[in-house]
Amino acid sequence: MSKKQKQPKTLLQVNIDRGRFLKQLRQVAPGAAKGSLLPVLQAVKIEADAAGLTLCTTNLDVYVKVKSSVVDDTAAHVIEQPGETLLPLRPLLDVFSKWADERVVLTVVEGVYNEGKLLPADGSTVALLRSETAEADIRFEVSLLDWPEMKLEGETGLTLTGSELTGALADVGFCAARDEARPILTGILLTIKDKLLTAVAADGFRLGCKIVPLSQPDSDGFDLTAILPGVAGRLLLKLIDEPEELIGLTVDLNREPGRLKFSGLSFEVIATLLGGQYPDYERIIPQPNGGDCLTVASLETFKRGINSIVPYVDRVRWVRMEHGQPVKLFAKRDDVGQSEVEIPVISTEGGSCPHAFNVDYLLPLGERSGEKISFRNRPDTENDPLVIEIDDAVKYVIMPMHITR
Repeated sequence: MSKKQKQPKTLLQVNIDRGRFLKQLRQVAPGAAKGSLLPVLQAVKIEADAAGLTLCTTNLDVYVKVKSSVVDDTAAHVIEQPGETLLPLRPLLDVFSKWADERVVLTVVEGVYNEGKLLPADGSTVALLRSETAEADIRFEVSLLDWPEMKLEGETGLTLTGSELTGALADVGFCAARDEARPILTGILLTIKDKLLTAVAADGFRLGCKIVPLSQPDSDGFDLTAILPGVAGRLLLKLIDEPEELIGLTVDLNREPGRLKFSGLSFEVIATLLGGQYPDYERIIPQPNGGDCLTVASLETFKRGINSIVPYVDRVRWVRMEHGQPVKLFAKRDDVGQSEVEIPVISTEGGSCPHAFNVDYLLPLGERSGEKISFRNRPDTENDPLVIEIDDAVKYVIMPMHITR
Protein backbone atom coordinates (compact mmCIF):
# COMPACT_ATOMS: atom_id res chain seq x y z
CA MET A 1 0.00 0.00 0.00
CA SER A 2 1.24 3.47 -0.83
CA LYS A 3 1.81 5.85 2.02
CA LYS A 4 -0.86 8.54 2.26
CA GLN A 5 0.58 11.98 1.40
CA LYS A 6 0.54 14.44 4.26
CA GLN A 7 -1.68 17.48 3.62
CA PRO A 8 -0.65 21.08 4.33
CA LYS A 9 -1.91 22.54 7.59
CA THR A 10 -4.86 24.92 7.22
CA LEU A 11 -4.15 28.18 9.09
CA LEU A 12 -7.55 29.80 8.58
CA GLN A 13 -10.61 29.64 6.35
CA VAL A 14 -13.18 32.39 5.83
CA ASN A 15 -16.17 32.72 3.52
CA ILE A 16 -15.79 36.40 2.68
CA ASP A 17 -18.19 39.08 1.59
CA ARG A 18 -16.03 40.54 -1.21
CA GLY A 19 -17.32 44.11 -0.92
CA ARG A 20 -16.76 44.33 2.82
CA PHE A 21 -13.33 42.75 2.61
CA LEU A 22 -12.26 45.08 -0.20
CA LYS A 23 -13.36 48.08 1.87
CA GLN A 24 -11.26 46.79 4.79
CA LEU A 25 -8.24 46.30 2.54
CA ARG A 26 -8.52 49.84 1.19
CA GLN A 27 -8.88 51.23 4.70
CA VAL A 28 -5.67 49.62 5.96
CA ALA A 29 -3.66 50.05 2.74
CA PRO A 30 -2.25 53.51 3.63
CA GLY A 31 -0.68 52.00 6.74
CA ALA A 32 1.57 49.65 4.76
CA ALA A 33 5.05 50.73 3.73
CA LYS A 34 5.59 51.73 0.11
CA GLY A 35 8.79 50.56 -1.55
CA SER A 36 10.12 48.91 1.60
CA LEU A 37 12.71 46.16 1.25
CA LEU A 38 11.03 44.35 4.17
CA PRO A 39 8.17 42.18 2.86
CA VAL A 40 6.51 42.13 6.29
CA LEU A 41 5.88 45.90 5.99
CA GLN A 42 4.06 45.33 2.70
CA ALA A 43 1.88 42.63 4.25
CA VAL A 44 -1.57 42.63 5.82
CA LYS A 45 -2.11 40.65 8.99
CA ILE A 46 -5.43 38.78 8.95
CA GLU A 47 -7.03 37.59 12.19
CA ALA A 48 -10.20 35.49 12.07
CA ASP A 49 -12.05 34.55 15.26
CA ALA A 50 -15.55 34.32 16.68
CA ALA A 51 -15.79 38.12 16.89
CA GLY A 52 -15.08 38.69 13.21
CA LEU A 53 -12.32 39.44 10.74
CA THR A 54 -9.54 41.91 11.59
CA LEU A 55 -6.95 43.36 9.19
CA CYS A 56 -3.75 45.12 10.27
CA THR A 57 -0.91 46.93 8.48
CA THR A 58 2.11 48.91 9.66
CA ASN A 59 5.08 50.85 8.30
CA LEU A 60 6.68 50.97 11.79
CA ASP A 61 5.60 54.61 12.22
CA VAL A 62 1.86 53.99 11.87
CA TYR A 63 -0.13 50.90 12.81
CA VAL A 64 -3.75 50.50 11.67
CA LYS A 65 -6.28 47.81 12.59
CA VAL A 66 -9.78 47.52 11.09
CA LYS A 67 -12.37 45.08 12.45
CA SER A 68 -15.44 43.66 10.72
CA SER A 69 -17.92 42.08 13.12
CA VAL A 70 -19.72 38.82 12.38
CA VAL A 71 -23.45 39.57 12.26
CA ASP A 72 -26.37 37.30 11.50
CA ASP A 73 -27.04 38.19 7.88
CA THR A 74 -26.03 36.86 4.48
CA ALA A 75 -23.58 39.74 3.84
CA ALA A 76 -21.32 38.93 6.78
CA HIS A 77 -17.99 37.14 6.72
CA VAL A 78 -18.39 33.51 7.83
CA ILE A 79 -15.46 32.25 9.91
CA GLU A 80 -15.14 28.57 9.01
CA GLN A 81 -11.77 28.07 10.73
CA PRO A 82 -10.33 30.69 13.09
CA GLY A 83 -6.68 31.61 12.78
CA GLU A 84 -4.21 34.31 11.77
CA THR A 85 -1.74 34.80 8.96
CA LEU A 86 0.25 37.31 6.92
CA LEU A 87 -0.43 37.88 3.20
CA PRO A 88 0.91 40.40 0.68
CA LEU A 89 -1.40 43.41 0.53
CA ARG A 90 -1.15 44.48 -3.13
CA PRO A 91 -1.95 41.09 -4.72
CA LEU A 92 -5.00 40.78 -2.44
CA LEU A 93 -6.16 44.25 -3.48
CA ASP A 94 -5.73 43.35 -7.15
CA VAL A 95 -7.78 40.16 -6.87
CA PHE A 96 -10.64 41.59 -4.82
CA SER A 97 -10.80 44.73 -6.98
CA LYS A 98 -11.11 42.76 -10.25
CA TRP A 99 -13.37 39.88 -9.23
CA ALA A 100 -17.13 40.36 -9.49
CA ASP A 101 -18.51 37.50 -7.36
CA GLU A 102 -20.06 38.57 -4.06
CA ARG A 103 -18.66 35.65 -2.05
CA VAL A 104 -15.06 34.45 -1.98
CA VAL A 105 -13.66 31.60 0.11
CA LEU A 106 -10.21 32.39 1.49
CA THR A 107 -8.25 29.38 2.69
CA VAL A 108 -4.68 29.86 3.94
CA VAL A 109 -2.47 26.80 4.25
CA GLU A 110 1.09 26.28 5.41
CA GLY A 111 2.69 24.81 2.35
CA VAL A 112 4.49 25.23 -0.96
CA TYR A 113 3.90 24.15 -4.54
CA ASN A 114 6.22 21.47 -5.91
CA GLU A 115 5.66 20.21 -9.47
CA GLY A 116 2.10 21.47 -9.34
CA LYS A 117 1.33 19.80 -6.01
CA LEU A 118 0.70 21.67 -2.76
CA LEU A 119 2.96 20.15 -0.12
CA PRO A 120 3.48 20.95 3.59
CA ALA A 121 6.27 23.44 4.31
CA ASP A 122 7.09 25.40 7.47
CA GLY A 123 7.32 29.19 7.12
CA SER A 124 5.64 29.33 3.70
CA THR A 125 1.96 30.06 3.18
CA VAL A 126 -0.38 29.88 0.21
CA ALA A 127 -3.71 31.71 0.08
CA LEU A 128 -6.29 29.79 -1.95
CA LEU A 129 -8.98 32.15 -3.25
CA ARG A 130 -12.07 30.54 -4.73
CA SER A 131 -15.35 32.00 -6.01
CA GLU A 132 -18.05 30.71 -8.32
CA THR A 133 -16.32 31.99 -11.45
CA ALA A 134 -12.65 32.51 -10.54
CA GLU A 135 -9.75 31.18 -8.53
CA ALA A 136 -6.28 32.40 -7.59
CA ASP A 137 -3.36 31.34 -5.41
CA ILE A 138 -1.12 33.83 -3.60
CA ARG A 139 2.16 32.68 -2.08
CA PHE A 140 3.99 34.39 0.79
CA GLU A 141 7.08 33.43 2.77
CA VAL A 142 7.01 35.67 5.83
CA SER A 143 6.42 34.29 9.30
CA LEU A 144 3.98 35.71 11.84
CA LEU A 145 6.96 35.85 14.18
CA ASP A 146 8.33 38.71 12.07
CA TRP A 147 5.23 40.86 12.54
CA PRO A 148 6.12 44.08 14.46
CA GLU A 149 3.45 44.88 17.05
CA MET A 150 3.15 48.47 18.30
CA LYS A 151 2.29 48.93 21.97
CA LEU A 152 1.77 51.86 24.33
CA GLU A 153 3.02 52.44 27.87
CA GLY A 154 2.06 54.98 30.50
CA GLU A 155 -1.39 55.51 29.00
CA THR A 156 -3.50 58.63 29.57
CA GLY A 157 -6.98 58.80 28.10
CA LEU A 158 -9.26 61.35 26.45
CA THR A 159 -12.49 61.03 24.45
CA LEU A 160 -13.39 62.99 21.32
CA THR A 161 -16.39 62.78 19.05
CA GLY A 162 -15.92 61.80 15.42
CA SER A 163 -16.99 65.25 14.23
CA GLU A 164 -14.51 67.02 16.52
CA LEU A 165 -11.57 65.00 15.25
CA THR A 166 -12.49 64.84 11.57
CA GLY A 167 -13.54 68.50 11.58
CA ALA A 168 -10.04 69.51 12.63
CA LEU A 169 -8.12 67.05 10.45
CA ALA A 170 -10.16 67.55 7.26
CA ASP A 171 -9.97 71.34 7.32
CA VAL A 172 -6.19 71.59 7.76
CA GLY A 173 -4.70 68.19 6.82
CA PHE A 174 -4.45 68.99 3.10
CA CYS A 175 -2.06 71.85 3.96
CA ALA A 176 0.59 69.44 5.29
CA ALA A 177 3.64 68.83 3.09
CA ARG A 178 3.84 65.58 1.11
CA ASP A 179 7.59 65.59 0.44
CA GLU A 180 10.30 64.90 3.01
CA ALA A 181 12.41 68.04 2.42
CA ARG A 182 11.27 69.27 5.85
CA PRO A 183 9.91 66.14 7.55
CA ILE A 184 8.27 68.01 10.40
CA LEU A 185 5.98 69.80 7.90
CA THR A 186 4.54 66.44 6.78
CA GLY A 187 2.81 66.30 10.16
CA ILE A 188 -0.19 67.97 11.77
CA LEU A 189 0.37 69.89 14.99
CA LEU A 190 -2.30 68.97 17.55
CA THR A 191 -2.66 71.01 20.72
CA ILE A 192 -5.25 70.38 23.42
CA LYS A 193 -5.66 72.97 26.17
CA ASP A 194 -8.60 74.54 28.00
CA LYS A 195 -11.02 72.11 26.31
CA LEU A 196 -9.95 73.33 22.86
CA LEU A 197 -8.36 71.22 20.10
CA THR A 198 -6.14 73.26 17.78
CA ALA A 199 -4.94 71.63 14.56
CA VAL A 200 -2.28 73.27 12.38
CA ALA A 201 -0.64 72.13 9.14
CA ALA A 202 1.69 73.92 6.72
CA ASP A 203 3.94 73.13 3.76
CA GLY A 204 5.93 76.36 3.43
CA PHE A 205 3.50 77.88 0.90
CA ARG A 206 0.23 77.67 2.81
CA LEU A 207 -0.95 77.17 6.36
CA GLY A 208 -4.22 76.00 7.87
CA CYS A 209 -5.37 76.44 11.46
CA LYS A 210 -8.61 75.34 13.10
CA ILE A 211 -9.76 75.49 16.72
CA VAL A 212 -12.46 73.02 17.81
CA PRO A 213 -14.22 73.11 21.22
CA LEU A 214 -14.23 69.70 22.92
CA SER A 215 -17.49 68.44 24.40
CA GLN A 216 -16.51 65.42 26.50
CA PRO A 217 -16.02 65.85 30.28
CA ASP A 218 -12.62 64.12 30.34
CA SER A 219 -11.11 66.91 28.20
CA ASP A 220 -11.29 69.27 31.19
CA GLY A 221 -7.73 69.78 32.43
CA PHE A 222 -6.22 67.64 29.66
CA ASP A 223 -3.15 69.18 27.95
CA LEU A 224 -1.32 67.82 24.92
CA THR A 225 1.08 69.05 22.25
CA ALA A 226 1.97 66.50 19.56
CA ILE A 227 2.89 66.35 15.87
CA LEU A 228 0.79 63.65 14.22
CA PRO A 229 2.13 62.12 10.97
CA GLY A 230 0.06 63.29 8.02
CA VAL A 231 -0.58 59.70 6.89
CA ALA A 232 -2.20 58.98 10.27
CA GLY A 233 -4.48 61.97 9.83
CA ARG A 234 -5.53 60.80 6.37
CA LEU A 235 -6.15 57.30 7.73
CA LEU A 236 -8.44 58.61 10.46
CA LEU A 237 -10.48 60.56 7.92
CA LYS A 238 -11.08 57.32 6.00
CA LEU A 239 -11.99 55.33 9.11
CA ILE A 240 -14.35 57.62 11.03
CA ASP A 241 -17.86 57.29 9.57
CA GLU A 242 -20.18 58.64 12.26
CA PRO A 243 -20.02 62.23 13.58
CA GLU A 244 -21.20 61.16 17.04
CA GLU A 245 -18.90 58.13 17.31
CA LEU A 246 -16.74 58.39 20.40
CA ILE A 247 -13.02 58.15 19.66
CA GLY A 248 -10.67 57.21 22.47
CA LEU A 249 -7.31 59.02 22.45
CA THR A 250 -4.50 57.33 24.33
CA VAL A 251 -1.19 59.11 24.91
CA ASP A 252 2.20 57.51 25.51
CA LEU A 253 4.94 60.11 26.07
CA ASN A 254 7.15 57.78 28.13
CA ARG A 255 9.23 57.06 25.04
CA GLU A 256 11.02 59.30 22.54
CA PRO A 257 9.32 59.94 20.23
CA GLY A 258 5.92 59.41 21.85
CA ARG A 259 2.86 57.68 20.43
CA LEU A 260 -0.85 58.35 20.12
CA LYS A 261 -3.58 55.74 19.79
CA PHE A 262 -7.02 56.50 18.37
CA SER A 263 -9.65 53.83 19.07
CA GLY A 264 -13.09 53.72 17.42
CA LEU A 265 -15.81 51.10 17.29
CA SER A 266 -14.23 49.25 14.38
CA PHE A 267 -10.67 50.57 14.13
CA GLU A 268 -7.47 51.38 15.94
CA VAL A 269 -4.67 53.66 14.74
CA ILE A 270 -1.34 53.96 16.57
CA ALA A 271 1.01 56.68 15.35
CA THR A 272 4.60 57.43 16.30
CA LEU A 273 4.81 61.18 16.75
CA LEU A 274 7.19 63.32 14.72
CA GLY A 275 10.06 64.70 16.75
CA GLY A 276 11.39 68.24 16.70
CA GLN A 277 10.00 71.74 17.15
CA TYR A 278 7.09 72.78 14.96
CA PRO A 279 7.44 76.30 13.47
CA ASP A 280 5.81 79.13 15.44
CA TYR A 281 2.73 79.32 13.24
CA GLU A 282 1.21 82.25 15.16
CA ARG A 283 4.02 84.50 13.91
CA ILE A 284 3.26 83.48 10.31
CA ILE A 285 -0.38 84.60 10.43
CA PRO A 286 -0.57 88.37 9.69
CA GLN A 287 -2.58 90.21 12.30
CA PRO A 288 -5.37 92.55 11.15
CA ASN A 289 -4.98 96.31 11.19
CA GLY A 290 -7.20 99.22 10.25
CA GLY A 291 -5.88 99.59 6.71
CA ASP A 292 -6.36 96.03 5.46
CA CYS A 293 -8.35 95.07 2.38
CA LEU A 294 -11.18 92.82 3.56
CA THR A 295 -13.71 91.09 1.31
CA VAL A 296 -16.49 88.68 2.34
CA ALA A 297 -18.25 86.45 -0.20
CA SER A 298 -20.47 83.37 -0.29
CA LEU A 299 -18.43 80.16 -0.05
CA GLU A 300 -20.70 78.43 -2.56
CA THR A 301 -20.30 81.28 -5.07
CA PHE A 302 -16.53 81.20 -4.62
CA LYS A 303 -16.53 77.42 -5.21
CA ARG A 304 -18.38 77.82 -8.51
CA GLY A 305 -16.05 80.60 -9.58
CA ILE A 306 -12.79 78.81 -8.83
CA ASN A 307 -14.01 75.60 -10.51
CA SER A 308 -15.02 77.49 -13.66
CA ILE A 309 -11.56 79.06 -14.05
CA VAL A 310 -9.64 75.76 -13.79
CA PRO A 311 -9.84 74.82 -17.53
CA TYR A 312 -7.91 78.00 -18.35
CA VAL A 313 -5.07 77.41 -15.88
CA ASP A 314 -1.69 76.70 -17.51
CA ARG A 315 0.95 74.18 -16.47
CA VAL A 316 2.42 76.65 -13.95
CA ARG A 317 -1.00 76.45 -12.22
CA TRP A 318 -1.29 80.21 -11.57
CA VAL A 319 -4.51 82.14 -11.24
CA ARG A 320 -4.75 85.85 -10.60
CA MET A 321 -7.23 86.95 -7.94
CA GLU A 322 -8.26 90.49 -7.14
CA HIS A 323 -10.53 90.75 -4.15
CA GLY A 324 -12.70 93.80 -3.85
CA GLN A 325 -16.07 94.63 -5.42
CA PRO A 326 -16.42 92.08 -7.04
CA VAL A 327 -13.81 89.32 -6.54
CA LYS A 328 -12.14 88.73 -9.91
CA LEU A 329 -10.38 85.56 -11.01
CA PHE A 330 -8.23 85.52 -14.14
CA ALA A 331 -6.32 82.70 -15.87
CA LYS A 332 -4.70 82.30 -19.27
CA ARG A 333 -3.65 79.21 -21.18
CA ASP A 334 -2.02 79.40 -24.61
CA ASP A 335 -3.91 76.49 -26.19
CA VAL A 336 -7.34 77.37 -24.74
CA GLY A 337 -7.40 81.11 -24.25
CA GLN A 338 -8.15 83.24 -21.23
CA SER A 339 -11.04 83.73 -18.86
CA GLU A 340 -12.08 86.20 -16.19
CA VAL A 341 -14.70 85.29 -13.61
CA GLU A 342 -16.44 87.78 -11.34
CA ILE A 343 -17.74 86.65 -7.95
CA PRO A 344 -20.33 88.83 -6.19
CA VAL A 345 -19.40 89.87 -2.65
CA ILE A 346 -21.35 90.33 0.57
CA SER A 347 -19.15 93.17 1.80
CA THR A 348 -15.81 94.80 1.06
CA GLU A 349 -13.61 97.48 2.54
CA GLY A 350 -10.15 98.88 1.95
CA GLY A 351 -10.06 98.85 -1.84
CA SER A 352 -8.87 96.30 -4.40
CA CYS A 353 -5.95 93.91 -3.76
CA PRO A 354 -4.48 91.80 -6.62
CA HIS A 355 -2.55 88.56 -6.05
CA ALA A 356 -1.42 85.54 -8.07
CA PHE A 357 -1.76 82.11 -6.51
CA ASN A 358 -1.30 78.44 -7.25
CA VAL A 359 -4.85 77.37 -8.07
CA ASP A 360 -4.28 74.05 -6.28
CA TYR A 361 -4.07 76.00 -3.02
CA LEU A 362 -7.46 77.61 -3.62
CA LEU A 363 -9.42 74.59 -4.90
CA PRO A 364 -9.54 72.73 -1.54
CA LEU A 365 -11.11 75.78 0.10
CA GLY A 366 -14.23 75.32 -2.02
CA GLU A 367 -14.57 71.78 -0.63
CA ARG A 368 -14.89 72.99 2.95
CA SER A 369 -18.28 73.30 4.62
CA GLY A 370 -19.55 76.72 5.55
CA GLU A 371 -21.44 79.77 4.35
CA LYS A 372 -19.00 82.67 4.09
CA ILE A 373 -15.39 83.07 3.01
CA SER A 374 -13.32 86.17 3.69
CA PHE A 375 -10.05 87.45 2.16
CA ARG A 376 -7.73 89.85 3.97
CA ASN A 377 -4.36 91.41 3.17
CA ARG A 378 -2.59 94.75 3.11
CA PRO A 379 -3.44 97.12 0.26
CA ASP A 380 -1.18 97.94 -2.69
CA THR A 381 1.06 94.90 -2.31
CA GLU A 382 1.42 91.65 -4.22
CA ASN A 383 4.07 90.12 -1.99
CA ASP A 384 2.28 89.74 1.33
CA PRO A 385 0.38 86.54 2.16
CA LEU A 386 -3.39 86.37 1.88
CA VAL A 387 -5.40 85.44 4.98
CA ILE A 388 -8.57 83.47 4.24
CA GLU A 389 -11.21 82.56 6.83
CA ILE A 390 -14.30 80.37 6.49
CA ASP A 391 -17.13 81.29 8.87
CA ASP A 392 -14.53 82.51 11.41
CA ALA A 393 -13.97 78.81 12.18
CA VAL A 394 -10.89 77.94 10.13
CA LYS A 395 -8.08 80.20 8.97
CA TYR A 396 -5.65 79.82 6.04
CA VAL A 397 -2.57 81.76 5.01
CA ILE A 398 -1.50 81.45 1.36
CA MET A 399 1.74 82.80 -0.06
CA PRO A 400 1.47 84.52 -3.45
CA MET A 401 3.19 83.44 -6.67
CA HIS A 402 5.52 85.84 -8.48
CA ILE A 403 4.79 85.87 -12.21
CA THR A 404 5.48 88.22 -15.10
CA ARG A 405 2.51 88.26 -17.47
